[in-house]
Amino acid sequence: MLLTTDYSQAIVCPAFPAQGRTVHGGWLWLHGQRVQQILCPFTVRDAETEDDLARVAADICSSILPVGSAGLALHVFPRVPASPRLPVSPLSSLVSPLSSLLSPQSAPWLVLVASEHPASRAQLHLLREAALPGVLINPDSCPATLAGVFATGGETAARFLRGVEARGITELRELLPGIPAGRILGARYNGTVMITKAGGFGDSDAIVRAIQFFL
Repeated sequence: MLLTTDYSQAIVCPAFPAQGRTVHGGWLWLHGQRVQQILCPFTVRDAETEDDLARVAADICSSILPVGSAGLALHVFPRVPASPRLPVSPLSSLVSPLSSLLSPQSAPWLVLVASEHPASRAQLHLLREAALPGVLINPDSCPATLAGVFATGGETAARFLRGVEARGITELRELLPGIPAGRILGARYNGTVMITKAGGFGDSDAIVRAIQFFL
């Protein structure tokens, strides 16, 4: 990405303290447990608190590409004040405009969970127990029409978008902490709501709560 943009360097900090994800000593930690060392050719910054992330964000200028999670994004791109055209509430700014564009409710929701992380498995277990109507979980094939898509894990989301030849996701908003949603751009599911979540965090009811906003 540095080769195709005006950025000359990058700062890497995937910490998200609100979800128990921190960076200490160049290692990624989750809920106090060391997960993996962050190996990359760029500057890796530690952050264990929101104040730490604010200091990282303060060091980022127009020539530096910020690389991280929603935790860092909230400090690099702070929320703007409320205005008649841009509501501050994550729900009012997402559900209202997007729910009017949902496919007919006879169409199912597609849920894709490939992550083996315990957090994802717990969310999948609760989703199955909830038995929400019209929800397909990890099917072998996708129907012609969908009411929405929920994908856990960045690679899972990317694989789905590539598979349906979509160009990406547009009009992103934060639905729940660390869980963005938007609309699929291009191809057969153009305009369909898509929610994504990293595999390693989130409450056990995260998938259920996210989908219920649109049911």
